[in-house]
Amino acid sequence: MDRETVSSAEFLIDFMHKRCRLKHQPSNLLLADLHQWICTNFHLDRDQYFLEIFDQRYELYIILDQFYLGEIQTNPRFKNIHSYQLRIRLTNNEMARTHLHRSFESSEVTNEVAESHGSVSKHIVVWLDAYIAYPENNRQLKEYFSIITSTQQATPTLWEELGINNLIAMSVCDEMNINKQNKTLRMFKRIDSCVNFIENFSQSNTKIFLVTTGSLGRKLVPRIYENQHIHGIYVFTCCLAYQIDWVIDFLDKIIVFEHELDLLSRITRDIASYYVQRAFEPIEDCEKSLNYLSWSKKLFGKADLVDQFDQSVTKLKQIDKYMYRIEQCIDDRQRNLGEIKCSVECDG
Repeated sequence: MDRETVSSAEFLIDFMHKRCRLKHQPSNLLLADLHQWICTNFHLDRDQYFLEIFDQRYELYIILDQFYLGEIQTNPRFKNIHSYQLRIRLTNNEMARTHLHRSFESSEVTNEVAESHGSVSKHIVVWLDAYIAYPENNRQLKEYFSIITSTQQATPTLWEELGINNLIAMSVCDEMNINKQNKTLRMFKRIDSCVNFIENFSQSNTKIFLVTTGSLGRKLVPRIYENQHIHGIYVFTCCLAYQIDWVIDFLDKIIVFEHELDLLSRITRDIASYYVQRAFEPIEDCEKSLNYLSWSKKLFGKADLVDQFDQSVTKLKQIDKYMYRIEQCIDDRQRNLGEIKCSVECDG
């Protein structure tokens, strides 16, 4: 194929919470020029990162080097592709620190009431991904999801050790320890094992927040869509256009994401809202309601750290009011019990 016959294409490049678009004719694109453009627009040095491109054949990101660029320019299968999804990964953990490293020092975020009562979370994140589910892949990303979506983890010192774009620095041993401690994130590589887990899920008062790739979700979602444990379904894909044909039939429960931080922020907010709902269920346990509201505050705070938007300010203030009222009710109840006990002792 003649290189000049390749039309202009759009290169979508993601880094942290930013996306830039570069329109260029692939046949005339030089790898050095692409890196120069990235360094200018993302304020990086060339030795700080490596560049990956999403390959639809394998449904995973691979290194974009001169050989792969040559394939784009000469291989006929790329002739009708007009959009490419790329992402930047940092190579140095010290350089990979983001706004997520701010410690959870605010009492609005680190209220540990729930833990003091020994309560167990009432949600679980189930993630189906043939690539990410392998222990050696995307370890740092999985740890972020584990920590951010957990009601039990808010350790300030941990943020100084992490970098959301440095996904290869953690040892397998470290991840085994994380998986052993984590109770709210379950990874699956195969559809059948994921379906089996969901169908045999025995915790009746616990909800599942399901994450899946587009290709696996196409087969998975129809099989579990009516399951009573499913609270929400989140499709993580590089391109919504490739999934719209089947996603459109399940829009009342499905949300599609093309960026991992957008997914993490949304699922964390949804879990937080879920606990607010749980807090006002008709139960005769004020302490349990207080626990749920405490968890929701923590999760809303984490979500704000992820997307750098203080979207939850109003909700956090409202939750504080709810918690104050419940605490007053608890105090009144204890005071009344004390008065009754005193009355009985006096009468005796």
